[in-house]
Amino acid sequence: KVKGFAGCNNFFGTYTLKNDRLALERLGSTRMACPDMEVENYLMKVFGTVTSYKIAGDLLTLYSKNTAVAIFRAGFEQPAQDNQPLPEQQP
Repeated sequence: KVKGFAGCNNFFGTYTLKNDRLALERLGSTRMACPDMEVENYLMKVFGTVTSYKIAGDLLTLYSKNTAVAIFRAGFEQPAQDNQPLPEQQP
């Protein structure tokens, strides 16, 4: 199972993992309306396109084909800075 908080609503679903292939499936969420739903709507959209992942240190990067679509940092409640390099760009 997969579950989390997208900033306003909780999301939930299932996943399958085969080797390095990841699929997030049967995704749903609570339906509270919030003033800014842009990031949450983006996350729910791209979650359905995820095909693989990479873990580097405390970063989880989700990919759609070969494009990073979301990066999560363990233990952080605030969004990372936009100018922060992707894991493969770090020294």
